[in-house]
Amino acid sequence: AAVPALTRALNEELRWQVRQQSARALGQIATRPAVDALGRALTDSDPTVRYSAARALGEVGGTESMDLLHEAYSSEKDALPRGQLQASLRRAARR
Repeated sequence: AAVPALTRALNEELRWQVRQQSARALGQIATRPAVDALGRALTDSDPTVRYSAARALGEVGGTESMDLLHEAYSSEKDALPRGQLQASLRRAARR
């Protein structure tokens, strides 16, 4: 029940702070739908949300998270999320 509400907030909420907190919560839930939502958040308009999504995926780990992180890293230009993508790739590889 929480994943659809958090996913909706992550996709539709105008305030970046709410999207950021939704990404953090989805990372703790770590289900397949949560990972899918976090993957989409890696292209959010706000770099702080992209940072939080990358961090959450690094904590989840697994092949799907690694694939999403690699794909986002190749196109991310902003230093804040790019640095977290790199750290999350290292963390996910250890999980």
